[in-house]
Amino acid sequence: AISVEGRIEGMDRACCETFVRALAPFVPHFAEEVWRVALDGAGSVHEMPWPAYDPDMVREDEVEIPVQVNGKLRAKITMPADADEEAVKAQALQDENVQRNIEGKEVRKVIFIKGRLINIVAN
Repeated sequence: AISVEGRIEGMDRACCETFVRALAPFVPHFAEEVWRVALDGAGSVHEMPWPAYDPDMVREDEVEIPVQVNGKLRAKITMPADADEEAVKAQALQDENVQRNIEGKEVRKVIFIKGRLINIVAN
């Protein structure tokens, strides 16, 4: 709910204004009403600049990487987003479900897609 002070449950005025500007293309009439009545915005919300994008705000520090053995999902491990292939491979091979699935087999190949997937080919 939007209060008289231009707040949306826990957001300050600047966040509310950014939210309404981003919402405007999807619900133009509602956004215009909120902009003028609740936020006392001057002019039209559709004339305001688009909210700025900050790439640091969407960068993940850790990622969950699926571990496959012969193309079948066997585990998921959490690693730093910038982890290299050797670190991910070592962590994947320590997982007990992965160890069960490669037990008695020779690891022929490891397919690694940084930050996305590791597939262990064994037979």
